[in-house]
Amino acid sequence: MTSIKLEITNLTKIYGKKTVLSNLSLQVKTGEFFVVLGPSGEGKSTLLKMMAGIEDPDNGRVLIDGKDVTDEAPNKRNIAMVFQSYALYPNMKVRGNIEFPLKMRHLPKDAIKEKALNAARLLKIDDIIDQPITKISGGQKQRVALARAIVRDPSLFLLDEPLSNLDARTRFSARGELKRIQRELGQTFVFVTHDQKEAASLADTVGVLHQGAFEQIAPFQQIYDNPKTKWIGDFVGDFPMNFIPADQYSEIGFRPEWARIVETGTKEATSAKVESIERVGDIHYLFCRMQSGVAVTLKGAEAKEIGSTISFSVDRYNTYQKPASKDVTLVS
Repeated sequence: MTSIKLEITNLTKIYGKKTVLSNLSLQVKTGEFFVVLGPSGEGKSTLLKMMAGIEDPDNGRVLIDGKDVTDEAPNKRNIAMVFQSYALYPNMKVRGNIEFPLKMRHLPKDAIKEKALNAARLLKIDDIIDQPITKISGGQKQRVALARAIVRDPSLFLLDEPLSNLDARTRFSARGELKRIQRELGQTFVFVTHDQKEAASLADTVGVLHQGAFEQIAPFQQIYDNPKTKWIGDFVGDFPMNFIPADQYSEIGFRPEWARIVETGTKEATSAKVESIERVGDIHYLFCRMQSGVAVTLKGAEAKEIGSTISFSVDRYNTYQKPASKDVTLVS
């Protein structure tokens, strides 16, 4: 039976009159790569800081390995945190940055050197270990920060958008490296991001944070295929989910690729006017408007003319209740 590495119960954080997190609960399994996903301003970093002990909750508890650490200082929690800025020491070389937490623990010099070199090899930065921090690339700095965390042998890794400062090409390769490292270490990672590609490629499980609580917790593909609420369907995906009224009390939601462009006059097809087109490789995304005024995004392999009328048929969809309030609940 898989043990629980991190457990949070009824965590609440209030700044002034704003409730940032409200009665939030979560369990992260040992060895799991858990991603906290959400737009900016949803409290993702605040949540991570409370896990680390940098911020105190107004209510609720934080347990690591079954131990209540809510009132423990960060250095008593056996965690390692990697920040967006990396927080490296610019006056030190790569080796000095990696060795720093070991020197603070007054380990023997030989042990410090060996552990630092092993971490550098794992991160594939042993060839630059004697380079000044100021002379290495952003991607290398990210690896140094992670190596510095690894040498501490923490029970839990907390990562606050550590890839966001990298360019797109470097970020792509860094995702693969980070997942490889996590698997080789067999450690538990909690990773905060607003980037869905990071969540999709890294996570075993994703928690979508919205308005101070997790709106859905599941593997990314499950969230993509079956968003629990209309808000998640709109947020998750390269393009928002399409929503069309079904009857007085419900509406259907479908991804652009769940619809087919068909011949005009096809039974049960719906017509729409093409307003704009975005081409990605040999795929065309058509931004269209139905006669009812509802806008939809469709995916097609053939180019269409802007201003032309097309017909489409929906092959699969989810059904949502129309909200009595601002929330929309998945029916099926």
